[in-house]
Amino acid sequence: MELSDYPRLAISRDYLRDARHMELSSSTRLRCAWESIYFCCCEVAALQGRQLDGLEHPDTDIVDNALRAIGLPEDERRHVLEMLHWAAYQQPLLPGPCLTEDACDLAEEFHDCTVAIALAQR
Repeated sequence: MELSDYPRLAISRDYLRDARHMELSSSTRLRCAWESIYFCCCEVAALQGRQLDGLEHPDTDIVDNALRAIGLPEDERRHVLEMLHWAAYQQPLLPGPCLTEDACDLAEEFHDCTVAIALAQR
């Protein structure tokens, strides 16, 4: 699979790469991990034929839908929802909802699950 076939997944991977850059602030890295997850959520919605134009960023329904489709364990779902709340209320300077490394690991798992969904639909 080429990520160029799935531009949202390519963007997600780029955000994930940036989230792993230790020279960035924790807040920036956490924001990058969140954006990686959110682009995956958008890809899941697009794969299901949902219209994404005109949605507010972040859109709770898009995230909820992706969480159902991916089927993460409850504790990881909770972390994604905490990150959604953190991002939605523009609190990047406040402590994040989880440790940066945990957020990066979660974003990577989310990305891998989304790739698997995309491959299954080919």
